[in-house]
Amino acid sequence: MLQRRLFTGAIVLLGAMAAGSALAGSATQTLPADSSLVFHLDFSSLAATDLYKVYEPLLTQKIPKEDPEYKEFMNATGFVPERDIQSATFAIVGDFTGPPAVFGVVKGRFDPAKFESFAQTKGKMTIGNVNGIKTFTPVDTSKDKPTFAFLDSSTLLFATANQFVNHLERAQGKGKNVHSSPLLGPLLAKGMKGQTWLIMALPEMARQGMKANPQAAPLASIQTLAVSVDGSAGLDVGIDANTDSADNGKAAFDALNAFLAIGKMSLGSNPDMAAALNKMQLEQNGASVHIGWKMTIPELQKAVGAAMMMQGGGTAPPPGGAPPK
Repeated sequence: MLQRRLFTGAIVLLGAMAAGSALAGSATQTLPADSSLVFHLDFSSLAATDLYKVYEPLLTQKIPKEDPEYKEFMNATGFVPERDIQSATFAIVGDFTGPPAVFGVVKGRFDPAKFESFAQTKGKMTIGNVNGIKTFTPVDTSKDKPTFAFLDSSTLLFATANQFVNHLERAQGKGKNVHSSPLLGPLLAKGMKGQTWLIMALPEMARQGMKANPQAAPLASIQTLAVSVDGSAGLDVGIDANTDSADNGKAAFDALNAFLAIGKMSLGSNPDMAAALNKMQLEQNGASVHIGWKMTIPELQKAVGAAMMMQGGGTAPPPGGAPPK
């Protein structure tokens, strides 16, 4: 169904794109206290960077621009995602062993009346009312279908249908949110930077998998990850792996250093990939390990081009730019 494709397509698009702290702050107030992962994208800021302009074709290829139903939707609602979305913040609740519950807030430009008219005309959505707010839910039987609502002409709220009431109540200032999470709350309190960022609690299944591998076992003490991406001047990636003690931080630092050294050795015959890995810097800060990775756009293009050739054996240039010199 078109509504399902729009919902899942938006998640794919947002997840693909590499700082709106005020917008993110208000949006995260709506997310559950037991969130496993929180992701934020300041699309309006990202779209102004040279990094996005170079890789825009790759980042927007999932948008079904030629789909007749998609065109009909845009014409009827006046909504063009890549033009009208300003920012998006969403959370996942679950242990990653089954379908998660999804919660999100999208800031942008919307015409709620046109959306409602389109929904009524097509008859593919159930229109409801929760706490005085009009809601829209696809007419299908899937368990993970979304419900969404417009809080105003600039705010779209969405969640897995059976969780939407709680999501809306948090948006209206009721109940605890992710800022009260013992794991993710402190990361939000520090403030996240960049056009896009992600924080997550390490899943138990990942922890158990690491424990089963002697080389990776020291990483099982990592409790949370915080990732930020800034494209203001090339690519600037920051990753913080947070353990529960300074001793475990040192063990994780040593293990990550060892993996980085193995990566450099295995890619030694590929100068562009090796040069990219050499840009990665590790630093221990007590119980945390910080990974910094900065590259200029030409350096990134060379690395992406080399990776593409390694995967496909071809000679295609990196997406969005001329072949690297």
